[in-house]
Amino acid sequence: MRVLVKRTASEDGIVAVVVAVSCAFLLVLGAMVVDLGQAYVNKRDAQNAADAGALAAASVFKEEGGLCATLVGNSTLQTKAKTAAEAIVQKNLPGGTPVFPHSPKIAVCDGDTLEVELGVSYDSPVGLGQVVPGQGDTINVDRSATAALSRAQAAVGSLRPWMVCGAQIPTGTFPSNVTPVGLPGNGHIPSDPDCVNPNKPGDWWRTTCFNGGGSHGETYNNIINGCEEVTIVPGQTATHTPAERSTYLRSKCGPESTYCLADDTGRDVKTMDKAWDTLLGKTFAMPIFCSDKDCSPTSVTKGGNWPVWKIAAVTLCGYAMKGKRSATALPAGDCTTRNAGSWTPMSAFGDKDDIGFLLVFQGIIDVNAPTTTIDTGTASVRLVE
Repeated sequence: MRVLVKRTASEDGIVAVVVAVSCAFLLVLGAMVVDLGQAYVNKRDAQNAADAGALAAASVFKEEGGLCATLVGNSTLQTKAKTAAEAIVQKNLPGGTPVFPHSPKIAVCDGDTLEVELGVSYDSPVGLGQVVPGQGDTINVDRSATAALSRAQAAVGSLRPWMVCGAQIPTGTFPSNVTPVGLPGNGHIPSDPDCVNPNKPGDWWRTTCFNGGGSHGETYNNIINGCEEVTIVPGQTATHTPAERSTYLRSKCGPESTYCLADDTGRDVKTMDKAWDTLLGKTFAMPIFCSDKDCSPTSVTKGGNWPVWKIAAVTLCGYAMKGKRSATALPAGDCTTRNAGSWTPMSAFGDKDDIGFLLVFQGIIDVNAPTTTIDTGTASVRLVE
């Protein structure tokens, strides 16, 4: 038997009210989910904008180079860096507001490390969620980032272990023009009279990292990855005579010394061209050994250890490796804008057996002149927060 229950009009009204309220609640909840989801997306975009803006600002100081105190005291650089950060923020998050915690500066010093701290504030719009009591028409999202520009004076990571003769370093203000640096050894480039090395005939310029082995494969990897934790010989003084300097530098080259590089016993330079290809247009560090001009005799030991006298920050524009050459067209950037001599590998090194590099010297790290060091090439820009 079925029992029929007749619903009254008042009950129908209650059901209608419940349905209406539920629909309104679900509508508001859905709107809030959409608004919060959009706010989350904008929060992520704000973080990306802060990261990119901080890196862009730090790169402005990297391009200039120098001591941190000098850089942060340069109001022109500070303004240029802030402008670069603002442009990147707008590009990544239109409508975002850059926030400079150290205003009017964007960069400050933490010891020898230059730090750029940048915040980004953004009002994420709210749609139907505005019907919620107390909810305004925007949700504010704030993110921040800190980029650091580390400066090296005596120690440099990822130093490429191929020596440059100190007498071949150009003089004048850095960055210099593109400079051809010939490596005589078994090539046909005439030796610089100040770079003659009576202690190490042959390929006197080619070295490898300690524990890197002397085989071609290890040398190949050393070129690409560099040597970690190689330091300039400490304790050098400007008052040393050439003979005293030579003796002092050599005395620091014990087995596995962090102040020295090892002799490369490899034979075929041609196997190195693809490794150097990976560095074209990039800035990195190369060691400088003390030549006859400043050391008498040279600082290279007969045992094949090479004390690091100074370190050069260089940009690689081209190379010649006994018939293997880089492309004739130089990489963009300093390689073209500073190429006053219109050098190409073919014109700088004419013989097919020549060996050498086309380098832009960005700066020299010298323990005797730390206050005048320009080390843009060995500085690294990185996010720390």
